[in-house]
Amino acid sequence: MHAYSQDLRDRILGALDRGEGPTAIARRFEVSRMWVYQVRKRWKEEGQRHSLPMGGYRRSRIAHKEAQIRQWIEATPDLTLVDGG
Repeated sequence: MHAYSQDLRDRILGALDRGEGPTAIARRFEVSRMWVYQVRKRWKEEGQRHSLPMGGYRRSRIAHKEAQIRQWIEATPDLTLVDGG
C-alpha cells in the first residue's frame, strides 16, 4: 500500500474549496469518499496537506543483546552469521 500523491491531495482540497461535494469528488478522482473526508479533516483541524509517514519505528528484537554481540565481534572480528555445522 502506498500514499496518494500530493498532487491528488491538492486537487481534492481544491475541489472542496470550490464547493464540490465529497461524493462527487471521490467518484471523479476514483478514491473513497471516506478518504476525501479524512483529507478535509486533516486540512481543517491540523492545517496539513501532506500524507502521514507510513510504517514506523520498530525496536530491535536483539537490542538487549547488543553488548554481548559487540564482545563477540571484538573477540572474533571475522565472525559471520553462517552456521559452522
